[in-house]
Amino acid sequence: MFNLKYYKLERRYLSILVGIIVNLIITSIFIYSNITHREINIYFVVILISILVFSLVLQIIALLSMKKIIYIAKENEEIHSQVLESLPTGVLIHRKFKFIFANSLGAKLLNQDSGEDLVGRSLEEFVKLDMAIVGEERMESVLEEKEFKPLIENRLVRSNGDILEVETFSKPIFINKKVAVLNLIKDITEQKKVKELEKRIQEEKDKLKENMEIERLKNEFFANLSHEFRTPLTIILGIIQLMEKDIEGLPEIEQVMTNRIKVLKQNCYRLLKLIGNLIDMTKIDAGYFVLDLKNHEIISIIENTTLSIIDYANNKGINIEFDTEVEEKITACDADKIERIMLNLLSNAIKFTRDGGNIRVNVFDENQYIKIVVEDNGIGIPSDKVNMIFDRFVQVDKSFTRNHEGSGIGLSIVKAFVEMHNGNITAESIYGEGSKFTVILPVKILSEDIDNIIVENIGENSLERVNIEFSDI
Repeated sequence: MFNLKYYKLERRYLSILVGIIVNLIITSIFIYSNITHREINIYFVVILISILVFSLVLQIIALLSMKKIIYIAKENEEIHSQVLESLPTGVLIHRKFKFIFANSLGAKLLNQDSGEDLVGRSLEEFVKLDMAIVGEERMESVLEEKEFKPLIENRLVRSNGDILEVETFSKPIFINKKVAVLNLIKDITEQKKVKELEKRIQEEKDKLKENMEIERLKNEFFANLSHEFRTPLTIILGIIQLMEKDIEGLPEIEQVMTNRIKVLKQNCYRLLKLIGNLIDMTKIDAGYFVLDLKNHEIISIIENTTLSIIDYANNKGINIEFDTEVEEKITACDADKIERIMLNLLSNAIKFTRDGGNIRVNVFDENQYIKIVVEDNGIGIPSDKVNMIFDRFVQVDKSFTRNHEGSGIGLSIVKAFVEMHNGNITAESIYGEGSKFTVILPVKILSEDIDNIIVENIGENSLERVNIEFSDI
């Protein structure tokens, strides 16, 4: 469409030019006749004047048309300019490596304020040409204003050595029937950064996925291994119990064997405790651990568990105190896990409380919650270690705990059990003065089990668990 407008403009220009020539010829005839004093035929004069008037009319019409076409051309030029400035791509045009046009984005890529700052200046002032990419043949074609094969590059090297990650497309174009070079440049530095970031994120995802699979296999291995250990240990304990019955009533053998059997049983219990913790840990990590929730009278569970360890406390000369604000509280819980929580907290308190010390267990009724506090006046925990004690495999004072063997996973499992009940456990301690553990559990009742409330008593299984939990004391 624009070419048609310029074609019409050329036609108007030729019309005016022809009119001017005709005017000059007619004027010359009149001048010649005046100089030579020759008479001109009146009809010829009328014809000449008519031609002159017609020529002038045509010139006026052509001028008016030209004015309109020039207005349209200016409008088109403004449209072109705005389109080029609005492009998200830098546009640079040069002929023989001298810029003849640049839009603002193109100028910005070369550290210039506007395209006018580039016009007339050499390309090599701003860009280092890589001859290995450009090629001798293409260079000669540009200098001789001949056509050449389009060039696609992925970087732009500024004259100061800065390298921009870009998409550059260069191709020959014709301006006034002469070859110039059109460069379209898109800065992809941010896109490159995004792609690199996406690549790193994907690599991290793949690595995480791989690590999760390794962790799953490891947990599966530990679970299987733990079960494999537990089976022969159970058999050994069964044989030990048979040996205890066999030596009953044989004083000469019983006195010697009792202590040896005791040592065997204690170490079997210690291994069972470790294996049990490993199994629980792997089940928790794998998400397979499920609570057996039933409506229980929780105060009796806490009290009976506390009373079950009095013999161990007495052996160390430690006094155990139990107190509760309420004698009965019904809530949905897993009795086995509540017992495990209490046994672990009490065994830790006995481990790290000196002979003659005190351990207090208090239960507080807070309507929608039940609060259990286990407090001792033992060696305490350093302030910088209090927040770490629920982390897996953490042992606060290794020099001391060597006298009280442990894996460092007991409290992490306790925390998991409490959180499975939607509860919370915290620790407070003053080093050298003692520690206080607070467990807060929500009170809730299973409506479908409302008529079946279980009151726990100490049974053989509970005593067995006590022996296992306290095997490393």
